[in-house]
Amino acid sequence: MSGEPDDDEYGQQQHRIAQELERAHPSWMVLFGGYSKGFWAFALFGPGGAYFGHQDPRELERRMIEAETEHRNATRAR
Repeated sequence: MSGEPDDDEYGQQQHRIAQELERAHPSWMVLFGGYSKGFWAFALFGPGGAYFGHQDPRELERRMIEAETEHRNATRAR
């Protein structure tokens, strides 16, 4: 929608970064927030509700990987 805070080239680039993160981590839904100017990742695994937000996509990805690893280890321990 025209006039939205992420309507410019910067916002479009950030949306592409979010899409790349989502493709690299299919167990997550990743969004860029035009108003927050941050990235949001919602886990599609585990017993619900896990999400992270960060303005730096690399830091967000680090947290996503850490959560995936913790979930995988907890699942194996059962």
